[in-house]
Amino acid sequence: MPWGTELLWVVATCVCLVLVEGGGGAERDDGRGFVGFDGRNICIVPPTDGTVMVGEHDLLATISSQQVTMATQASQVSNLRAQLATRRALNTAVQCRAHAKGFDTTMKIATSGARTWTHFEINGTHFLAVSNYYDGTSFDIDSEVLRWNGVQFVTAQLFRTRGAGDWTHFVMGGNHYLIVANSASGSTRTLNSELFMWDGTQFKSVQKITTKGAADWEHFVIDGVHFLAVANHISEGTISQRFLVDSEVFKWSGSAFVSHQKIPTKGARDLEHFVMGDSHYLVIANSFDGASANLNSEVFKWVENAFQSVQLIATHSASGFTHFVLGDTHFLAVANYYDGVKTHIDSQVFRWSGTQFVSHQYITTDGAFDWQHFVIDETHYLAVANRNANSVVFKWDGAVFTPFQTLTTVGARDWEHFVIDNAHYLAAAYHSVSDTIFKLESEVFAWNGACFL
Repeated sequence: MPWGTELLWVVATCVCLVLVEGGGGAERDDGRGFVGFDGRNICIVPPTDGTVMVGEHDLLATISSQQVTMATQASQVSNLRAQLATRRALNTAVQCRAHAKGFDTTMKIATSGARTWTHFEINGTHFLAVSNYYDGTSFDIDSEVLRWNGVQFVTAQLFRTRGAGDWTHFVMGGNHYLIVANSASGSTRTLNSELFMWDGTQFKSVQKITTKGAADWEHFVIDGVHFLAVANHISEGTISQRFLVDSEVFKWSGSAFVSHQKIPTKGARDLEHFVMGDSHYLVIANSFDGASANLNSEVFKWVENAFQSVQLIATHSASGFTHFVLGDTHFLAVANYYDGVKTHIDSQVFRWSGTQFVSHQYITTDGAFDWQHFVIDETHYLAVANRNANSVVFKWDGAVFTPFQTLTTVGARDWEHFVIDNAHYLAAAYHSVSDTIFKLESEVFAWNGACFL
């Protein structure tokens, strides 16, 4: 806490009272100490405890320097310290609420129906890839890879995509790859998604993979073998059939990715690979079966060269899963978008019990599409992308996630957290306003620090 320049130092006897500020302060003098006073604050440190206690002076308005000097009994000192500690905590909380910024907008980037952001790094250079889905008239538009120039992100490469739903970056054999999920052309959902490889200066197409309304790609490695899994969201057919489409796992053959396993899904929007112990898992977010948005999403475990279902999780038009670990405990957060009536509903955090995922916390969201977990200064955060309201960053308090900061967003569908030169950023992908306006400025938010109580 800042101190004024005009300090009144009062020598106290019998008890060591030391003013300390940011590791500095008065020097201890063999059982003698000091009380620091700037007309507002007072600081007291007993000889057996080096903790500084700061309180508002109005608490001590009736305590003169003589009374402080006479505070020799342990009970008096203890009581005073307790009052000061309580007042200090209250003051710090007020200051944090009034001044802590958290994330602030640092850059806006023109996008068209943006679905996702993907951050990656090549040889020390940072990139962001945006999947542009629709510009209001066409699905056949450019998606973009942007490069960090030290000050901002600038265009590095444009890709002609078709209703792009996602980019995924991965490294294999020392080479960098990007794969795009093409999901719509205006006439069909069965399209080629495309794999690109970095040639040292740009990405070049190396493989096309047939997908059906592809919403998400996930890359993972099991026993040294590379895999890609795609969440196929929708195909052709009647309304009762078109969402009942298999998602698919592809395996690297040494020269291309080939089909390895098909998994029945219902309007799959997202999949997340994670590892617990020595076991590999894949959770798939099912959003719609042609009749209902209230259906089970599914957790799969890798067993004998294939994924096998091990748990069903009740969800409501699930749009995304995020896996993270707190201490030794594994969690899954699901973004629930719609319950068939409204979008202002609860999303949910699940905790691994040792045998299955069990409900840990409900968090109210509004058209939630994505959760992003990240850590800053050893503190865990979850950010939700609310499509129909402002988005919110939540902070782990040791037991549950509590609201930390509300960010003004517009039709948000995705968050991407990344770090450049020790600075933390969140990129928000803005999809549309009322499904009519798609050309928007998506935003990158920068972390400005905060008070941690």
